[in-house]
Amino acid sequence: MRPIILFFTMMLFVCSQQSQVKPDDVGYTGTYFDPITGEILFKIFKDSTDYKLKDISFNPRVYREGNFEKVQIFDKDQEDRWGKFCGEGFSKIMENVLGGSDWKENTIWYIVVEEIFIIKVRKGYQSDEHVYNTNYVVVEGSECFNNLRVRRNIEKM
Repeated sequence: MRPIILFFTMMLFVCSQQSQVKPDDVGYTGTYFDPITGEILFKIFKDSTDYKLKDISFNPRVYREGNFEKVQIFDKDQEDRWGKFCGEGFSKIMENVLGGSDWKENTIWYIVVEEIFIIKVRKGYQSDEHVYNTNYVVVEGSECFNNLRVRRNIEKM
């Protein structure tokens, strides 16, 4: 009888603890780095208002020490607005960003900070223009990413 009571007590305790913990289930937060050089590039964290990016070395002309940029997480309305602003559908924009028409099947999530896309992709994905040999990539470019794109494979600690 005692083992049964102990089991139910433990289950009640575990279930009550799980409701208090709110994990970052999508995995945006963390410290991102260049796997080749080991250089730490930026951190994404969540405070009481939203997700934010703290630049460490990626783009010092935009981000200053102590300043944080808001991370934009896309929903359908934002994708539609972005597509209208750029004059083409969001799918075409993402095709430009990642360099392949099969971007949807190989993208886990994407976020934007200013003119920088941070994307979690399937490791080993090979688009028409780039090989993604890490799970994350930073793409910097023009407002609509239709030219002057720079892709950089990165990792997360």
